[in-house]
Amino acid sequence: MARDGEEAQAYFDALRVLHQATWTARGRPGAFASPFFVRFHRHLIASGLPNDAVELVRISAGGAPVAYLYNFLYRGTVYYYASGIAYEPDNKARPGLLSHAMCIAHHLARGDDCYDFMAGAARYKESLGTPGPAISTIIVERAGIRSMLAGAMRGLREGIRG
Repeated sequence: MARDGEEAQAYFDALRVLHQATWTARGRPGAFASPFFVRFHRHLIASGLPNDAVELVRISAGGAPVAYLYNFLYRGTVYYYASGIAYEPDNKARPGLLSHAMCIAHHLARGDDCYDFMAGAARYKESLGTPGPAISTIIVERAGIRSMLAGAMRGLREGIRG
């Protein structure tokens, strides 16, 4: 776990590099492609770390980083938010799965109640957890041409996706 703000920001930088490499290799921009988003998270880390609301974790093997995890903490629940994983070409070691398992064990030993992977489907989430409650999205907009067009565009997008 990052012990102070400077170390937390260094972990965040390393996490971003690994995270972006994974997503750009998949042809996607990655969560931290936006400079605004990076500034937002730097501020969130700086303000949340002293209050134990944010944690950045480094998992290492033989002194080399295997993964960085970025979590939010609230009332005994660890909310996993993002990671940077040092994947290897054959990926037999499963560094992401191992890192989450180690972090879960740490938090259970500490007395936390829940490690929440939050929204989104992924095989590692199925391997390490159980499904949580369904998440619903509610959109509230003023009536008018703008909201009518936005609704039509959402409907078209959903129709295309199937």
